[in-house]
Amino acid sequence: MPTITPEEEALIQRALKGVRDGKYPNFAFAARQLRCNYDVLRARAKGIQGNWSKGGKNKRLVDEEEATLVRYCERRILVNDPLEREHIIAAANSIL
Repeated sequence: MPTITPEEEALIQRALKGVRDGKYPNFAFAARQLRCNYDVLRARAKGIQGNWSKGGKNKRLVDEEEATLVRYCERRILVNDPLEREHIIAAANSIL
C-alpha cells in the first residue's frame, strides 16, 4: 500500500465517516465525490492501517542486541558461511 499524505488520510477519514453516517451510499461513490483512493478507503474500512503504523525498519539495536548480532556474524565467518546482507537484516529483525 503506498504511503499517503496527511491530507489524503483526512479525505479518507471523511469518506469513511460519510459512508458510516449514511451521507454516501457506498465506498465507490464516496471515493469519487471526495477524490480519494478507493483501494486505500476499502483497506481502512477493513481495519488495515497505513505504512506509518508499521514502525519502520531501521531501528537501532541496544548494546546487548548488537553484541549478539556481532557474535552471530563472527560464527558465520568462522564456519566459512558467507554473510549476505539479507541474512544480517533478518537476524537483526529477529532480535528486535
